[in-house]
Amino acid sequence: MGLTGDFGKLDQLAKALEAIGDKKRGLLKDLAQEALAKVGEGFETSTSPLGIPWAPLLLRQGQPLLDTGRLRSSITYALSDSGFSLGTAVAYAPVHQYGATIQAKSAKGLRWRAGGRWYGAKQVKVPARPFLPEGRVSADWEAEFRGIALEWMQALLKG
Repeated sequence: MGLTGDFGKLDQLAKALEAIGDKKRGLLKDLAQEALAKVGEGFETSTSPLGIPWAPLLLRQGQPLLDTGRLRSSITYALSDSGFSLGTAVAYAPVHQYGATIQAKSAKGLRWRAGGRWYGAKQVKVPARPFLPEGRVSADWEAEFRGIALEWMQALLKG
């Protein structure tokens, strides 16, 4: 008893799978660039990578996290052998990603300007407005990543 079939196609598939190792970095770069684009969309639509709307602003008009654009433009990616990561070196990023309660260090309290007015308080609670994915992403992100991976696989199979 033996196997019969088109072993040429099987060989082609095996070669394509081998080529993945060589071209994996290009795929990871395309995925990382798509993730950066999706993070940018999140800033534009004020939504997290899970598609959850951010808490609205209370003291000024406009959109959260877009006052200067510094945080948004600071997002970068790094490739590794197993994937990619997104990050930022902006010191205040964790406050916005996770939320925080900021306490005044002096009796004078905190003072800040928003919407043309000055405000003061002993403490301020900043709501979490996640802009970077952590573990899970929305179905929209997943669909984009799947599409990119599928295009890569199809190109590899075509040779």
